[in-house]
Amino acid sequence: MMTLATVLRIMSQHRLLAGFLLVVVAAAASVLYLTAPRQYAGAATLVVVPNQELSVALASPVDVNPATNPFTSAGAANALAGVLQQVLADAVPTDKAVAAGPGLEVETLEVTRDDASISITYDDISRPPYLSIESSASTARGVSQALGVTEDIANERLVELQDDADAPVAQRYRAVIANSAGGFTVTYPDRLRNALGAALVGTVLAVLLVVFRDGRQQSAASRRGNQAGRQRATSDE
Repeated sequence: MMTLATVLRIMSQHRLLAGFLLVVVAAAASVLYLTAPRQYAGAATLVVVPNQELSVALASPVDVNPATNPFTSAGAANALAGVLQQVLADAVPTDKAVAAGPGLEVETLEVTRDDASISITYDDISRPPYLSIESSASTARGVSQALGVTEDIANERLVELQDDADAPVAQRYRAVIANSAGGFTVTYPDRLRNALGAALVGTVLAVLLVVFRDGRQQSAASRRGNQAGRQRATSDE
């Protein structure tokens, strides 16, 4: 049975080969670490706001008529945002929907051609008039596209909701991207894992190769010894 001490002894005996292989492994792991793909992330808030004419009407209670526009009542924007988070979950291709504390978080995949992912979070207890959006993609352009796609879908669904309620076209709510930092966070999510994995696998393979080579050399030496013994026995006869 081969013990750790035996392996270390073999590696010491073949230190040149072992050193060369470990240098190759280290170089390969370094290349993987340095060339790992970037991941861009951005965050924004999708806010449900009234258009200009509706804002003026809401500012003057005399002009508010819930009978002709059900969305002039108090908390209409909050209610629309609450409905919007669910219709977005249905409208955008979803990978999974999981409960996240007091709110509902929906993660969507492949929203754009850059394979961006979108996370939409809404607090369904306080029910604010906005949704929090986070996007990640392999390019900054993919993040921007994903946020834009979400805004477009949100406005399409708001139009449908207000059409169904016969809300006046001139007095409606819309969704806008707000509170966007404008910049992107760059991360390398798989860099360290890939580099460490390559280093581990490479080291194991290097050790196995050195042990295998030592075994071959030992077998060859044993065969040569046996052959020499037979030759001496023959000559003695």
